[in-house]
Amino acid sequence: MSIGTTIKRLRREKNLTQEQLADYLGITSRAISGWECDRSAPDISQLPILASVFNVSADVLLEIEGGKREEDIHAFLSEYDRLSHEGKQKEKFDRTLDIYKKYPNDFRIIEKYLYELFNDPNDPHSPLGEEVHKEELYKLCGEILDRCTEQKIRYSAMDVLTVLYLNDGMQKKAEEICENFPESYDDTANECLEQLYIRSDSEKYEACIKRNIRVCSEFLINKIRNFGTFAAKTNDDKISVYQKCLSLIELMNEDGDYGFAHYHYGHISCLLAKLYYQSGDIPRAELFLKQGLTHSKKYDELPEKFCHTSVLMRGDVEDLGEVSNTIPLSRLEYEVGEIEKDAGMMTTFDDILTSFRR
Repeated sequence: MSIGTTIKRLRREKNLTQEQLADYLGITSRAISGWECDRSAPDISQLPILASVFNVSADVLLEIEGGKREEDIHAFLSEYDRLSHEGKQKEKFDRTLDIYKKYPNDFRIIEKYLYELFNDPNDPHSPLGEEVHKEELYKLCGEILDRCTEQKIRYSAMDVLTVLYLNDGMQKKAEEICENFPESYDDTANECLEQLYIRSDSEKYEACIKRNIRVCSEFLINKIRNFGTFAAKTNDDKISVYQKCLSLIELMNEDGDYGFAHYHYGHISCLLAKLYYQSGDIPRAELFLKQGLTHSKKYDELPEKFCHTSVLMRGDVEDLGEVSNTIPLSRLEYEVGEIEKDAGMMTTFDDILTSFRR
């Protein structure tokens, strides 16, 4: 039962009209109607007042038993991760809105709701979720920073708040928020654990440092690729930067045990194919296109859990089930689709594209 349905039941039991309840809360009767029709939900700050009006506890108001509440929330969080991995963005968005109506005062749910509004998939172009839901996003960020003590969730709110401030022309305020994050890349839980284990547990240290090496190398690959995409000024510079990404992947995975890096190797190779095509170097464009689609296909064929064999990460297991996707397509389908957007490339490399479509 939703919180709106519960409010409606309790209001009727107290013989209150929507107008009378609205007067108690200092809001409009239209807001009450919105709650009872499940179009919206009360703010966290309104729950104690509602509980007082109805002479019930907050748990009774929300019709939540502790065990059932935790069971529901953990089930949702698992479902949320699954839908993220499968690229089912709209289904994830709708599911999050539903659970938020039921548990609007749980900060784990509020965090997911915040990100879903921010990345609203219902219109992937303009206006973006960060614009459409701006006022509610400001409100949610404020609630988290005022009341939530879990640092991870507070960082999520700060992350969103920087973009909201920037969109509203308040760059200085956005910079001030950024300055409240840890100052260095060393200030992370995984780095702290690594320093703890080096002094206390050699086996845990080895597992931790291998994982950190994998995560840091992937982080660096993303940084270098983004430099090529957003900072490099010429095609020659872009090509040089992207080649460095591929060299780093090869360096870290001398056994060819790329794992998730197949994703990066495939995507960057396809970017190089486009650049070489634009420069008129068709043989190299063909070479990198085949390479890119081959690695994209290998990524799609990876098992859910993949164990590395190269020396720096030997024994480290990647869980591909934890990876979030923004689209429901396979990597191969996506890369083929991106090439086909260029009519010239699609015609020139039709034989290659056809062989990978099968």
